[in-house]
Amino acid sequence: MMRLLAGMALLALDRADEPVRAFSDALTAADALLALADCNVAALQARALAICGLAVAADDPAQAAEAAEAFARVDAVASAAGVAADTRQLLDAIAAYDRSGVLAELRAAQDQ
Repeated sequence: MMRLLAGMALLALDRADEPVRAFSDALTAADALLALADCNVAALQARALAICGLAVAADDPAQAAEAAEAFARVDAVASAAGVAADTRQLLDAIAAYDRSGVLAELRAAQDQ
């Protein structure tokens, strides 16, 4: 989760390629945890949010689509209101830097 938060901070600071590196590291860390336990809710959440961060940092709609799939996996494993609220809060923080609207569809789906 720390790498994810670092990526979010670097987005806020408008640092060129640093957010991509941080979100990629967060994704790698989440995938490593999921290799050990494929239903690790925190790792699934971090993975989905890291992909969102990559989509925003790289302005990549394909990664936004991949993030939607990752969020579906989170929802399949954990339906607790607290998990959903926490995820939404972090997604909103990342989406605040989405200048091109690459996450618009994903956020609309999360609202439903």
